[in-house]
Amino acid sequence: LVLPGKMVAGVQLIATWALGWAGGPSTSLGVTPRVAVSISRTHVVADGSVPWFFVEEPEEALAPSTEDDPEWLFYDRARIFVKGGRGGDGCVSFRREKGEARGGPNGGDGGHGGSVYLRCDRNLNTLRPPRIHFKGGPGRNGQGSSMRGYDGANEYVSVPVGTVITVEETGDVVGELLEDGGELRVARGGRGGRGNEYFKTSQNHTPKLAEKGDDGAERWLILELKLLADVGLI
Repeated sequence: LVLPGKMVAGVQLIATWALGWAGGPSTSLGVTPRVAVSISRTHVVADGSVPWFFVEEPEEALAPSTEDDPEWLFYDRARIFVKGGRGGDGCVSFRREKGEARGGPNGGDGGHGGSVYLRCDRNLNTLRPPRIHFKGGPGRNGQGSSMRGYDGANEYVSVPVGTVITVEETGDVVGELLEDGGELRVARGGRGGRGNEYFKTSQNHTPKLAEKGDDGAERWLILELKLLADVGLI
């Protein structure tokens, strides 16, 4: 940058004040400039390059970046793990009441485990699940007095319209969701165990056994979004 001779002193004062305000080693004016700047009668140089206060930012640097903005990201493929909840255990119990010397079995069944469903939502336009693992709630164990355990809560995963679901291990197509509000069960919950009341027979009036609850189904799934362009080609 070429400067007239009378402007050198003014530029020296302005540059020294600006750099001192930024912080750095002490100067004669009592301020602390950040970088060393040498100013001659014809050129202003900072460490062999153009001083930072003469460099203009490019327009690309001033524009907001959308690289990590979730509203601008699009995903047409996702991988999730689904597992149904475990069923509750059956109960071994017998009636114990006054006046009933030999009360029969009254153990209740365990509740079924919750299943995992995919639910179609037209308000979504990209496959970006909130997490990778989805699991249904476990069933409650059975209780005495023929009380059956509560079923586990179902887990619902929202996906956009046009999602095709396949099993990662085998490649089999589980199904596809094409209508808003449609649901597809992708992992069934485990069956609840039966209580000892179920095993009462004419030969065995006091069974002392009950079933354990079953584990829920589990598998890895691949979700793919069928785009409008793909539908047009078909």
